[in-house]
Amino acid sequence: MRPVIGILLCGVAACGGSGEDLGAPVSADDATRICGDFQTHATACGWGNNLNEADWNCGEAAIVWRADVFEAVAACGIELGCTDPGAPCLLLSVDATPLDIHHDYAARCQARKTECNLTPMSTTQMVLLQCDADALAPYSTPVMQSIIDCFDIACTSIGVCLDQTL
Repeated sequence: MRPVIGILLCGVAACGGSGEDLGAPVSADDATRICGDFQTHATACGWGNNLNEADWNCGEAAIVWRADVFEAVAACGIELGCTDPGAPCLLLSVDATPLDIHHDYAARCQARKTECNLTPMSTTQMVLLQCDADALAPYSTPVMQSIIDCFDIACTSIGVCLDQTL
């Protein structure tokens, strides 16, 4: 899968009143419906597969982003005027508040980066080895857990594992 960059076990503080995991991705049915609505609008506006003048892939975002972030960006894109720039919609992902799992990632990343003397060898590693909870806040629980799991393996294998997560 191509990285989606510009990409928790539910704890008490991270869950909504319904007990729903705020870090969960959208369901496959919701992703299909939302991306269908987005694609209909994007096609009518002549945007191709992008969000007017901004590189965004709805299907890939649905897989890796948290539902709340994905739904906000997609809704913005669906409501966006055909001649309006899409970048402001993508900025909604930057405003995502990191959850506990994002902070867990940052701490584990920093510890292993120091312990293993990790140096980024790819674009994905450059992003993931920044150990920045805010930068990865849009990403879902399963994606974050996969990244964290990479830090539990031998130092020499961490980079390859990180490249395979996004």
